[in-house]
Amino acid sequence: MSEFEKFNWHETLLDSLQMPLSVTDLEKNIVFVNAAALAMLRKTVHDRKDIIGKKCSKVFNISICGDERCGVESLKRGENSIIFKMGGGTFNSYQDYIKDGSGNNIGHFEIVTDLTEKSQKSAYVEKEMQRLIENLSKMAEGKKDLDLSIEPPDDFTEEEYERFEVIKSKLEGILQKLS
Repeated sequence: MSEFEKFNWHETLLDSLQMPLSVTDLEKNIVFVNAAALAMLRKTVHDRKDIIGKKCSKVFNISICGDERCGVESLKRGENSIIFKMGGGTFNSYQDYIKDGSGNNIGHFEIVTDLTEKSQKSAYVEKEMQRLIENLSKMAEGKKDLDLSIEPPDDFTEEEYERFEVIKSKLEGILQKLS
């Protein structure tokens, strides 16, 4: 296999990842971005070649760029994973060094994972569980004035909403038997 064929093979492999991946040199100049990272940049970048060699902070230009929350800056402090918010979503960036054959750092890579769904589900369940605990505490005191409302679901919490509807139904049944 020629070097060109190997490069294309590696590029195709990295492009098949559904998560945005970027590779920078030690000065934070972009060396490579995969197709998912390029898709994130479609409004401002049309071709991968247009960003090679540019500072990652100028290309990505998100809230963590250029400050201590930056993935590369976090990596320098020994942090391989950071959580950040962007465009109403919650994301995790995993970063690590790329090393040469002698073990010397020659660059960095970052892989970004969208945690929005998990984050929203967790917040939703936490809020509804707190309401349930309050209702159970009231019932333990013999009170019947329960808050049986349930927050409407969003795109990520329909399944959790349905589970809390079942709990609500059971609580209503208990209240009827106690009356």
